[in-house]
Amino acid sequence: MENFSLLVSLKTRINLNSTEEIIMVGKIIGLVSCLMCAFPFLIISVYNKDSREPINFWSGDTTLKSKVKNVVEYNKKMALLYKRCAIAFLISGIGFMVSP
Repeated sequence: MENFSLLVSLKTRINLNSTEEIIMVGKIIGLVSCLMCAFPFLIISVYNKDSREPINFWSGDTTLKSKVKNVVEYNKKMALLYKRCAIAFLISGIGFMVSP
């Protein structure tokens, strides 16, 4: 009888560890996904901040050249917007790791 209870206890520990591992894998996948979303926004904001042409949206709309009067100010504000989006994704990724 003692061997049976030891076997049940050992099996419970193995299942608990595998459940914890599955949860940790999910957290890591969430973090990596958020980081993969954050980096393009960060790259766009850093490299296009001082560009002479207006920062395009994801659609590749090039009609902004005729619409934007102050390109330098526009690019600074757009770079700030993209950085804020990157920070939001980073915070979400960290939230995946610290959530219970």
